Parts: sequence; C-alpha cells; structure tokens
Amino acid sequence: MKDRIGVARPSMPRGQDAMNRSHRRNSRQSHGGSTAAATEHAALLREAVACHQAGRLQEAEEGYQMLLALDPNHADALHLLGVKNHQVGRNDEACRLIGRAIDVSSERPVYHNNLALVLQALNQPNEAVVHLRRAAELDAGYADARYNLGKCLQDMGDYDQAARQYEAAIALDPRHAEAWSNLGTIFQLQGRYAEAEDAQRRATAANPDLPQVHYNLGNALRSLCRRAEAVEAYQCALSLEPNHRDAWYNLGVTQKELGRSGEAIASLRRACQLDSGNAGILRVLGLTYQENGDNAAAVATIRQAIAIDPDNGSGHHLLAAFTGETTDRAPEEYVRNLFDDYAGRFEGELVDQLGYRGPTQLRELLNDIGDDLQFSRAIDLGCGSGLAGEVFHDMCDNLCGVDLAPKMIEQARAKGCYQELAAADVVAYLNQSHERYDLFIAADAVVYLGDLEPLFAAAVRRADDSALVLLTTELAADGDFTLLPSGRYAHSEAYLRQLAECHGMEVSAVKTVNLRREHNAWIRGQAIALRCQRKVEDYRH
Repeated sequence: MKDRIGVARPSMPRGQDAMNRSHRRNSRQSHGGSTAAATEHAALLREAVACHQAGRLQEAEEGYQMLLALDPNHADALHLLGVKNHQVGRNDEACRLIGRAIDVSSERPVYHNNLALVLQALNQPNEAVVHLRRAAELDAGYADARYNLGKCLQDMGDYDQAARQYEAAIALDPRHAEAWSNLGTIFQLQGRYAEAEDAQRRATAANPDLPQVHYNLGNALRSLCRRAEAVEAYQCALSLEPNHRDAWYNLGVTQKELGRSGEAIASLRRACQLDSGNAGILRVLGLTYQENGDNAAAVATIRQAIAIDPDNGSGHHLLAAFTGETTDRAPEEYVRNLFDDYAGRFEGELVDQLGYRGPTQLRELLNDIGDDLQFSRAIDLGCGSGLAGEVFHDMCDNLCGVDLAPKMIEQARAKGCYQELAAADVVAYLNQSHERYDLFIAADAVVYLGDLEPLFAAAVRRADDSALVLLTTELAADGDFTLLPSGRYAHSEAYLRQLAECHGMEVSAVKTVNLRREHNAWIRGQAIALRCQRKVEDYRH
C-alpha cells in the first residue's frame, strides 16, 4: 500500500489585520479613496473572513458575494470566494474566481499559491508549478509556496527537485513539519532509510499533533526492519486519528511480520471496516488468518477479495494455495507486487533476520565442481536486489539480471554488479533473447514457478555448450511440484533430474540446504547444479 504524504497547505484567511490592509489598498483604488466606502467594505470583509475561519462557509460566501456586488473587482473577495469554492470541491469555479483576483492584483503571492492548489485538484500540475514558482518569486520568504511546489513536483515524480523545494521551505521555516515529513518520504523512496528516519523524527518534533508524521515515521522504521518501533509510531498516529485506514493497515502488516497474528488480524479487520471494498487489504487479512492456523477464515476472506476484484490473479493464486490446488505458476502481478512492496526491506529481512544465503550456497556448490571457473556471459534469473550479483560477478565477464519487480531491479542497479538489467518475466526474456549464456543462476526464483518445463526449454535454447545451470528450490516430499499454503512452490529432486535428462543436462552436484527461516523453523530445500552435456543445438527451436 502506498504511503500517504502530507496534504498541500493552502494559505487560508488567518490574519484579519493583513486582510484589512490589503482591502483598504484595493478599496482606495476602486473608489477613488472614498473613506466611507472603504470602511463599509472593510467591515463586510471582516465579517466574511470571521465566518470563513469559523467554518461557516455558507455565511462566508454570502458575505463575499455582498462585497462583490458593491465592488466586482475586489481582489480579496474574489480570491477568498475562490478558496471557499475549492474547499467544497467546486474547483472550476474556484479557478475562475482566483484567476480574476490575479487579473486585478497580479503581484499577490498568496493568490498564485492558492490557484496552484486548485489547478492541482483539476489535474493540471504543469500550470500549478508555474503559479507556485511565481508565488516564490514574489515572496522569497513564503515557506508554504516552497512546500506546495515540492509536493506538486513529488506528485509528478520529480523527487530530486521536490526535495530541493522542501529543503528551501525548511530553511525558511525550520519547524515546517509537513516539509520535513515529505522530505523523509522522498528519502525513503530513494532507499535512504536512515535519512528518512531522521527527517520524520524532525517532523514529529516540529508538530507532534500531526498524525501523518507519526505514520510516515512508522513507515521509515519498518523499512529499517525496526518493527517494534514502527508499531509504536503507527499506534501514535492512530491515537491522533483513530480512522486512519493506512495506519491500521500498516500496523497490521507489521504485527504480522512480528509474528503477532492475533493483533494483526484485529488491526487488519479495522482497516477493512474503514475501507470495505479494498481487495488488497482482504488478501493480506486472508494470508494472516492462514498463518494463524484458521484456514477456513483465510479461504472465506480470499473469496471476498475475489468477489470485489475478480480479475486480480493474486486472489486466485492465494485461494489455490489455501485450498490445496496446485497451479502451474504464480501470476506475474502477484510476484511483481509482492517484491515491489518488499523491496525497501528485502535484504534486511531476508538475509539478516531469516538467514537466507541462497547465492552463497550456490557459489559453494559451484566451488565443489571446479576451481577458478570463469564465465563469458551469465544471466541471473529472478535477480531481486542483486544478492547473487554480489556473489558471482567476479567470475562473470558479463552478467545480466532479470526480475519482474521494477523496484528490485533499481536496487540491483545500485550495486553496480550487472552489465545489463531488465524488468521482465524470466521465461519470456529468455525466449526473446538472442544471446548465448554459459551460466544460468536462479537463486530462490523457481519457488514462484511450478511447472519448470517452460523455463528449462527456454534456458537450453539460449545455452552455450557445456553451460551450467544453478538453482535453489524448496523441497517437495513427493510428486513433481506442489503449491504450498505460503504461495510458493516446492519441487522434488526426482522432478528436477527428470527435466534435466529430457533437456540434455546432467546433475553435476546437489545438496540439501536450509533456505530460510519461517515461523521459527528452517525451510528445507536443495541447491542443484546442472550441466548441458549434449549439443544444445539439438534443443534449440
């Protein structure tokens, strides 16, 4: 689930004295300095602004309209009536009114700031950026204009420029909590987790009454795998905003990761109550029921998710896993979403906490085959964050990494171990490739494929003579392969030997290994090395 970031900050009517000074200036221009008219207009504006600040929006609108009947070009009345329309969702009218205010008085930075917020609501971000930059030019000390410009750029995906604007807002207002928090969110998106935590802590110190900054701190801590602290941050957010759906959801997911399934179920059920049509929350709740041993509730919950989102393959995959049906492979969207969500904390959790060392186990197996091996072109299938790249790159002249999850590919790219990277399905990539490889690595990748025939066939077509294939699998007790309640597949050694023989390979080495811990127990698996023995041209079609 995506992080919610802080909302934009409109400049609302706050100081009557400033409004009165502006109004007096406009009134003198409109009425030739008529003191009586200026006094009357000032009184009307004060009343309307007071109603606006008190939340009596209909009375405020009536006051602004009365003032505009006396002076159709009253810039403040046009602007504030536009702000009121924006508050109630009438953004086309808000755009027209604030635009008219700018026509009357184009040098007012607050007008440009608030028009930009309306333009963002109308899905016109480029135009919004123009007005926010103008607001910042007109008032170099306008921190909220810098903040809103940063948020607009962040929504457009320009994280570097957004961060610069947040930093500018903070330089002007060091206690600008929303700017600190959104800067922290950008750091988190960029994988700078320690900096993200620091920024979020500065946000909570600046304004501890904002629920969103505690929520964002929880996200930063979860990315650092400091789950107990993350739970505290989410609970703090919920104490301030009890109906914060995303906080309930992330609290539940974090409790699930801590093994506190009962608490996680309660939190996720609350998130479902707040968003009953969200199939994604229901899928996670179903997984949590299953981990807690309540398979009937898990199946019922997944069926609810499928009823809401019948075209989503993830729900059907989980239903098959929970009901004992073995399918040929996990849907691409299931794997992609799983690892894109997992990317930020992948290595901290998988390696540091769950004891995963699949690439190292494959390297040790390779060392048993021969010393000083060197490969001209290797491919890492399901490369993830690049753990295998770190282990194997020294023996590969060229190393290509392929993974379904784009966020994992970005993590692999940051390691600098690969000459090529692609976000793609591994079988499809091999079938479309024109390269020849002398080493294939699949560490913890085939656990999301049941039927391995398509992968073996694709690999052998792209293999050089005597190529090596290294892979790890979870170990099935019998049969060829089975879909487990975890949503992963297990394969038998006999099945892998049969596939190898059918595709002209022989088993060079095989070893039973501990793949990772799950629920405080080791998952048993196998590391296997296969070598092409026959001329691979016989298997290329």
